[in-house]
Amino acid sequence: MDTDFHFHEWAFLARTDAQAFERRRLRLLEAFLSEAGHRRPLLESLQREIDRERAAAAGPEAAVAAISGMMCNSFCTLLGELGTLRSELKRLHVFSDLAVASDAGGSEPSPASPGDATPSGSCMMSR
Repeated sequence: MDTDFHFHEWAFLARTDAQAFERRRLRLLEAFLSEAGHRRPLLESLQREIDRERAAAAGPEAAVAAISGMMCNSFCTLLGELGTLRSELKRLHVFSDLAVASDAGGSEPSPASPGDATPSGSCMMSR
């Protein structure tokens, strides 16, 4: 199956034959999922979530907005996790610096502040 995405071809098919569009969409999704290996259950779960959003939406534009909101929320979660990782790495570096400072008889650096877990900037998206 051709897995290249040709927007105008898909758009034409969606306008002229919605059932053929849906059959082709499902075949392409299945082809993609069949190559996903151990990630397949996670991707199937994500696709079910996307399909629920599409079904609940008032129209295609609303579906795109809802799915985009899902992506933004996932990005915000990832950003928060990266901030937590950054804070933890800073904390570990401080402990490493403390060990080096105490071995060398130097002064101790101040520990990372609890606020370091929050990444700079705002990530507030609503669905």
